[in-house]
Amino acid sequence: MSSTEHNAPWLSIPNRSLITVEHPCVVKNVDRALRTLDTATVGNDISHALNYRRTDSANSVLHLLLNPDDKMSRPIASTCTPANNVLLKVTVPKMSGRRRKRGSDSPFEYPPHHKQAGSQRVCAKKLVRSLQDNAERYDVEPVGKVDRSHVFRGMPDFVFSTTQSPFMKKFRECILPFDYTKLKDFDIDMAKGQTTNVDIVPPPTLSRGDIPFSYVYRQNLAVKRSVDKSGQITTINIQQPHRILTYLVPFDIPNVPTEPNPDCPPLESTDQHIQETVETLAVLFQTRAAWTRRALRNSLPTEEQKQVLRHAIPYVAYVFRSGPWRDAIFRFGYDPRKEKEAHIYQTFMFRILATHEKDDASVNRQKEDTTANSLMSALPITTTVVSNRRDTYSRPSAAATFSLSDSHVFTGKPPLYHDGKMWMVCDITDPILVRLLYNTDLSHPHPLRDTCDILSCGWYGNVTHAIAKVIMRAKIQSMSGPAQKRSFAVRDADLEPLLRLPPHAHEETETNDLVIESASSKTTAFVTEVRAIVRGAPRKTGMGAGYYGEGSKDRDIRGKTEEVDEQGEDVQDDSSEQVDEVERGEFEEEEVNDNQATGGSPGAEGDSNHQGAP
Repeated sequence: MSSTEHNAPWLSIPNRSLITVEHPCVVKNVDRALRTLDTATVGNDISHALNYRRTDSANSVLHLLLNPDDKMSRPIASTCTPANNVLLKVTVPKMSGRRRKRGSDSPFEYPPHHKQAGSQRVCAKKLVRSLQDNAERYDVEPVGKVDRSHVFRGMPDFVFSTTQSPFMKKFRECILPFDYTKLKDFDIDMAKGQTTNVDIVPPPTLSRGDIPFSYVYRQNLAVKRSVDKSGQITTINIQQPHRILTYLVPFDIPNVPTEPNPDCPPLESTDQHIQETVETLAVLFQTRAAWTRRALRNSLPTEEQKQVLRHAIPYVAYVFRSGPWRDAIFRFGYDPRKEKEAHIYQTFMFRILATHEKDDASVNRQKEDTTANSLMSALPITTTVVSNRRDTYSRPSAAATFSLSDSHVFTGKPPLYHDGKMWMVCDITDPILVRLLYNTDLSHPHPLRDTCDILSCGWYGNVTHAIAKVIMRAKIQSMSGPAQKRSFAVRDADLEPLLRLPPHAHEETETNDLVIESASSKTTAFVTEVRAIVRGAPRKTGMGAGYYGEGSKDRDIRGKTEEVDEQGEDVQDDSSEQVDEVERGEFEEEEVNDNQATGGSPGAEGDSNHQGAP
């Protein structure tokens, strides 16, 4: 056997150049397919566009009409692309259609009702079957070389049916035939006042985009495949944040939580740093019943424990989401609404507006950043469930203030630390506020209430609570910004007269009587702020509503869990009655009357706009 029998035969390609058209539809009727490509209506026809001898044939365009009968439809333009293909003619034996019983020697016969269709085109399915049945009996003949190809890659336009439009019917009959005699019959109805069944003509083009958007569909890069304990292949999202099951209870919940959420994973299965942090928190909650998140972070001994603090809190404490103890973290079983001594755990929250100037606390934080970054770089990177990409390192605010162990204490003096905007009463050391809030006997000018107001003021009177807000706001405003640019320096002499106001105002008339005779302009402005806060405080909406033990509805705390943000006291909801806005700017020394207080006093916008329960 010669070696040439194993080689494919050589075929010569005729010197004949061809142009192909890639039709986007499934062609079953060639005549109808050619009709969709007849572009005579747009000034060009298929023979002219496919004329190879034309000098501009490379720039020719075919127009495809998906509905040739609708002359108002927008055609799809083709793109003429260069090609380097060969058109082959493959001839296989024709299927006659005759049959005989399998296994018999009877002659082949046509089935009943068989019609011989002369030159009918054979479908692709039968052609493939013929090639399979005649693997050795076929002929291949090159027809020519394909130099260019017309392809349709544009998106078709939207179709708006105009068959019921009188105007479009008249337009088709008179304009589209391009007959002058019919064109003279075209008339437009100029009648006015038609309000029903108005004939609205659609625009010639509904979509301006012809190129389809490249979505580049692919799997999420954060989704990985893994094998579980049973050997099954599952998918996990490595960037999915770990859910924190901390109890967030409303101010009027009947009973506070006494144990961790049952959905929390067993403490023994958690990270070693979390277990150590839980032990440290248990000791801290024995010293006091409530903490702020910032105070807990400053009390933890190691940086690793500060990083996993948010994961350890659900095992030892719960959080009030609203009310006088908003965002305060209490140990399980302790209800501040039942203990008068819990007034020292009430919180004051402010929204400090950002400034472009660097204050004293910002300068101090910059000095600490070098040490913080050096310690952070020395920490090991763990790969446990609770220390994934999101939780491996603490947030910038926590990392920059890790050495400021007293940043949660409000002294009323610079610097003002910006790692939080919430202070607890027991963490306030300002002398005036201590005299106002640390009242232990009934002889105090501002005694505690007999009934806890769980809605806004807690164990303090509404006037006492408002005075504390005004004093803290004024001092925060005086500490904001660099020292050389502070235009408002609050003096204790201007704040001392506020302590002479009564502790509580029951009615609107009593609120109007909150005045101080022979006071300075600044003191008068402070009193106006106090009145505005008292008026804007949440009110009772029903019999006993807003007071502990009355008007509250039973609620099941199981399942009332949410993920607690690590810097929860840094970003606060503006709709809460506990948020006070401190504006940084010059303090205007002028008399402010009651009418001005009703419209809003300087720095009191955060209280006057909050009506109702949080």
